[in-house]
Amino acid sequence: MDTMSATIVVTNMTSTSEYELPKSVDAMIIGLLNALIFVIGLVGNTMVILAVLLSKKLQTASNTFIVNLAVADLLTCLVMPLFTTAQWVRYYSSSLEGLCRVATGVVHTCIGGSIFTLAAIALNRYILIWSPHRIYRKVYTPKVLFVWITLIWLITISLSILPPLAFDVGKLGFDVSVHTCVSLRDYHSSKLYENLLVVGFYPLPLLIITISYVGIFIRITKHTRRLNKSRDNLTTAAPDKMGRLYILNCKSNKTSRREVFT
Repeated sequence: MDTMSATIVVTNMTSTSEYELPKSVDAMIIGLLNALIFVIGLVGNTMVILAVLLSKKLQTASNTFIVNLAVADLLTCLVMPLFTTAQWVRYYSSSLEGLCRVATGVVHTCIGGSIFTLAAIALNRYILIWSPHRIYRKVYTPKVLFVWITLIWLITISLSILPPLAFDVGKLGFDVSVHTCVSLRDYHSSKLYENLLVVGFYPLPLLIITISYVGIFIRITKHTRRLNKSRDNLTTAAPDKMGRLYILNCKSNKTSRREVFT
């Protein structure tokens, strides 16, 4: 009986563009989680974008990258209903392929955009802490920020969408075995596409993030030590019980005092 059912399914798959999909509890649960991500992410990222747009005090170079990160996350959240649809659908149709190509392409692009934006934020903070303010203002002008944001999206689109769309490297679509939208692993160039995403999205941004935050840590550590040293040599004036004013010289945990006047 199982063999007959499998034969019928295969026959339906080859003879028609629509057929019933096997029920997947895992896919239904993941679809529900994607729906929750959609709601939470839509509200949270929209609030971040509106807060920066409506407040002039928040319209800084650093927050430009924060808004770009929120836009990337918001776009990811907006395609979550497409994933939920693919995971809850009971019948396969050719329209699922187009839906999955859009959903997976957007997610891959936005993941790359988020990673590169995080690297840009780390570099921005590093330059802000290590360089004089006048140099920072020259580096992060509105025109330069526009170039930064444009490059981030051009790089991610070139790595995630162009290879399967223009060069037949990888294929995005609906995978019946996992009942969702993915990069199809049984395609002849899928391994090359996955390696391209890994090499393109992760090593350089992670290197920039690591170097930037290590540099920030070193800078803050040195600054803290200087503050502590100056605090040890701090000189203050204080009166005694008789109302006489003394200079208190605090150095190396030893206090000496000199009377100023009575």
